[in-house]
Amino acid sequence: THTHTNTTQHTRAHPPPHIHASTSTPPHSHITMSEPLVDHDWIDSPEAAAVLDCIWEKDSAAARRFGVLEEPIILDGHHGQAAPKVTLFGKASLGRSAFVGALFGLPPSSSFKETLGLTHTIVYWPMKILGVEDLVLFKLKVWEGREKQPSTYNYANAAKHNTHCCVYTFSWTDQASFDEVKALAETIQSGGILVGISSQNKAEVRKVAEADVDELCRSQDLRLMHYTMGTSTTDRAEYIKTVGRVLNSICEHTLRHKE
Repeated sequence: THTHTNTTQHTRAHPPPHIHASTSTPPHSHITMSEPLVDHDWIDSPEAAAVLDCIWEKDSAAARRFGVLEEPIILDGHHGQAAPKVTLFGKASLGRSAFVGALFGLPPSSSFKETLGLTHTIVYWPMKILGVEDLVLFKLKVWEGREKQPSTYNYANAAKHNTHCCVYTFSWTDQASFDEVKALAETIQSGGILVGISSQNKAEVRKVAEADVDELCRSQDLRLMHYTMGTSTTDRAEYIKTVGRVLNSICEHTLRHKE
């Protein structure tokens, strides 16, 4: 198992994407999305900006380097901490690791290389929970496993053990990728995040039906997000507007999982 910090180099040949989340709410589940648990607008506040200064490099949205035994020092000192585990599932070579890199501000790679074994990325993200005075600093432990597994070890089972949020990725142009994550979501049945990957090519033909995606989200309590490869930003305001909103949703889901 390889352990990395926020600045891990992820090996996919895709630049960071523009990401946004849908607002559709599944009608039933043991984990309901009907009532918000966090203040999604707090991340735009001056208080949040001061906290992000402790996490990011100066004047950018690039993640600051932290060693294995290090963590951000929040200047006011009034905060709690949560350390949920997030597991990423999806077919290889479709931008799965690029999604991780874009989601957490990691620089893209110019070459493709399959994920070997399990990768473990630590990402810090601040949140304000409704009804709680102090902010909470989330230490997200993001796990990603290789697609092809040896018979002696099941990486997927190891990755999803004690997971607080499952993130499923598929390509809109690859039906098999959707079928794979659909089977996983229906087996695990813990809700989570569903990410539909597409490109900027307007001539791209979608092979996965939106009705099937919507039905999966409703039946398995998944929040749908859209990942467009080829659009990137290093501006803090744009990062918060796109990537930050996704991190908010992941953190909120981990709270629902613990209820």
